[in-house]
Amino acid sequence: MDATKFIIKHGSNVDNVQILLGDGVKKEYTPAQGGAGGSLSEWSVPEGQYIEQVEYRSGDRLDSITFITNTGLKSPSFGGGGGSYHLETFPEGYRIVGFYGRSGDRVDQVGFILAKTIYPAYVASPKPLDIKVNLLTE
Repeated sequence: MDATKFIIKHGSNVDNVQILLGDGVKKEYTPAQGGAGGSLSEWSVPEGQYIEQVEYRSGDRLDSITFITNTGLKSPSFGGGGGSYHLETFPEGYRIVGFYGRSGDRVDQVGFILAKTIYPAYVASPKPLDIKVNLLTE
């Protein structure tokens, strides 16, 4: 399963993040991270695409976040224009399979759990390889 939809509450900062994970058959929402403030926005990853990069702005919290697919399509920017600009590129073939963070009323820090399914010749079933990517505040 990988990220198919992002549910973000935002204003001048990112207030809350939740992800819908899916594999074409099963769908599952991650627990939400953050507070109850902000305007609600949802963005679905287009069919056949996956998130390859994340642009974000941060200072002492996550000011904004934008998702970029493997075809270069960008989601809307969720949040405000404060903080410093950062771009995180995921390793080739890895997909978002979860996330974690630190928050109160707003998202202070978020990280993504990435996985890549490999098919070694000597194993009958695929094995996920997990890594974590932190989007750090300054």
